[in-house]
Amino acid sequence: MLGFLKRLFGGGPRPAHPSQGGGLRMKYAPRVVSAEPVARYEVAGRKAVLLGNIVSAGMVQYLYILVVYEQDGEPCLFVASEVNQDREAFGGGSHFLGVFPGDGHLNLGDSDEWADRERFVERALAIARERLPAG
Repeated sequence: MLGFLKRLFGGGPRPAHPSQGGGLRMKYAPRVVSAEPVARYEVAGRKAVLLGNIVSAGMVQYLYILVVYEQDGEPCLFVASEVNQDREAFGGGSHFLGVFPGDGHLNLGDSDEWADRERFVERALAIARERLPAG
C-alpha cells in the first residue's frame, strides 16, 4: 500500500499519474502531484487510505480522495471529492463525487456534503462496498 503512494507521489517534480508505469492495473485515476494520507480504513476486505492536502496535476482540484487497494497493494478504486469550480457561474453543490473504477470516471453528482470529511468518507466507503466483491 505505501509502495503505491511512493510511486504515485515520490520522485522528481514531474506530475505522477497512477496509470503510468509500475505495472498498475488502473487505466484511469485522479491526477495528483502530492497528497498526504490522513486516515486509514478497511472496506470489503481491503485496505483504504483517505488522502488530503492534495496538489492536483491537472485542472480538477480534489479535496479528498479515498484509495482502495487490492491484497497485492495495487489500487482498485478511487473515490474523490472534486471541487466544483463552476459553482459561481452555474450554481450547484461545492463538490462533485467522482468515482474512478479503473477504466474511466463517473460523476455521481454535486453536493456541499462532499466537502464534509465525515459525509464524504461515509459515502466513499459505501461506494467501495457496492462496487467491490468482499475480499
